[in-house]
Amino acid sequence: MQKSFGNFANSGKRIRRFEFEGGGIIMRQRWLRVLFRRRMLTILLLLLQVYFLICLVLGGSQLSRNFSRLLTIVSIIAVLYIVSQKDKGAYKTAWAILILTFPLFGGLMYLLSNAQSSKWRFAKSVLHTQQKAKPLYALPGICYESATKQLPEYYPQIHYLQEYTGFPIYADTETHYLTPGERKLETLLAELEKAEKYIFLEYFIVQEGVMWNSILEVLKRKTTQGVTVRLIYDDMGCFLTLPKDYAKQLKKHGIQCAVFNPFRPVLTVKQNNRDHRKIAVIDGKVAFTGGINLADEYINAIEKHGHWKDAAIMLKGKAAWSFTLIFLQTWEICTHTDEDYEIFYPWKEQECPVTAKGFVQPYADSPMDEENVGEHVYL
Repeated sequence: MQKSFGNFANSGKRIRRFEFEGGGIIMRQRWLRVLFRRRMLTILLLLLQVYFLICLVLGGSQLSRNFSRLLTIVSIIAVLYIVSQKDKGAYKTAWAILILTFPLFGGLMYLLSNAQSSKWRFAKSVLHTQQKAKPLYALPGICYESATKQLPEYYPQIHYLQEYTGFPIYADTETHYLTPGERKLETLLAELEKAEKYIFLEYFIVQEGVMWNSILEVLKRKTTQGVTVRLIYDDMGCFLTLPKDYAKQLKKHGIQCAVFNPFRPVLTVKQNNRDHRKIAVIDGKVAFTGGINLADEYINAIEKHGHWKDAAIMLKGKAAWSFTLIFLQTWEICTHTDEDYEIFYPWKEQECPVTAKGFVQPYADSPMDEENVGEHVYL
């Protein structure tokens, strides 16, 4: 207020600006109220389902007693099934303890987690995209022999990732360590401005504010220049940060948008399938990954949990293609389309000009297969 009226000569300009900003605040408050009502309705529907289930089990009627006996039998059968499976001992022990501790609901929880057709369909889609992308990872050329000779101490990881899980190791890739988030944002904006063909973004959290709005302005401008822009965001990660119809809003600006596993008010553990990746790809030549989401706390524009220090990696060169394929697989799963991955390969007409030393081996992991890639690499 003091700044608005501090200089009389400019007071008209300042007052108009204050009114515009005030209107923006009012509109934002309305948007937050609508978002809050929608999200609270979803949570309420879930709580009602839980309440109904509890009443059905603990109601004291003959129906409740029969239903409780049925759930106990289901739990016993579930434990016997789990013990008989060839799986990790820690996984089997955790489920067995949980079910035996809570016999009324333990077996039901296991069935909800492992016997849903939606989970099988999702796993089938993941497997299809993995098999489809696997032969294309090697398009930039791989350097397995030279890498294992120069880095014998890393042979187990290199061999496992390339020969067993299908993620090759690349040379000719620059790596840039970016921390904190302010530096990542500055670098990302500069690279987005250079995009000529496509921009792919895949993030767990997207929230309107200084960080996302500055990125969005570039994306809107790039769509007018003929650049294909695609965004994937996780619906649970953005449950309280974006309006429900945000994907439709972006499409009006020419931005293709897919919501990963839209959250629905149904009591099912399918809601636990989430996309925590933070990936940005520009023309298949530059890629970003790391721990930084697209929200203001990550660049310390707001203070949410104290000063936030996180990190990102920027890759330039051949290894960026790996992130392009990782993104395209998720895009195909979310949109139920059949993508031609190879048309996005950037080095068809010219050789990759990057000649950096060292090696880079990106990889991804999914809970929908039986291979714990990330865990095995670290072990």
